Amino acid sequence: MKVQIRRVSKTTRRHKADGKGSTLDKAFVQGFVDGYSVICRAGKGWDCSCLDDECEHPDAIADLLHPEMLAELEDVAE
Repeated sequence: MKVQIRRVSKTTRRHKADGKGSTLDKAFVQGFVDGYSVICRAGKGWDCSCLDDECEHPDAIADLLHPEMLAELEDVAE
């Protein structure tokens, strides 16, 4: 399998420039496995662009992530 991770972002709190409030940016990972787009958003779970419900593409991305990052993505999703 050819695996390419394109973007990884941890959950962070971003404060507004005017000092009035903040925004919570949730954890996110995006990559490609064998040409298929694989995305995981904290709170929404894994999504793959292939049509197979039992594909192994999300597992290929998950195998490359640090355990703490994987826990942050999947704990919030439950």
